[in-house]
Amino acid sequence: LYPAYRYELYSKVVEVKEAKSEVLPKISGEEKDIHPKNGLISEGYLCVYEGEKLIEKRKIRRDEYNALDGVFYVEKQ
Repeated sequence: LYPAYRYELYSKVVEVKEAKSEVLPKISGEEKDIHPKNGLISEGYLCVYEGEKLIEKRKIRRDEYNALDGVFYVEKQ
């Protein structure tokens, strides 16, 4: 590492995976709702600057998180 260089980590979300939801009738009364949560794909980069000039951008990671689909239980009508 040289003092003339500056290193920064940068990350970004490249895709959002939309969660789905389903509504089902309660059967036993013990069912618990599951709230949906979107998933995503993100990437991380190491950026190297000389002064204010970007001289290198290297991808160092790619992470994928699956969506959690939701289920909501309602009383039978």
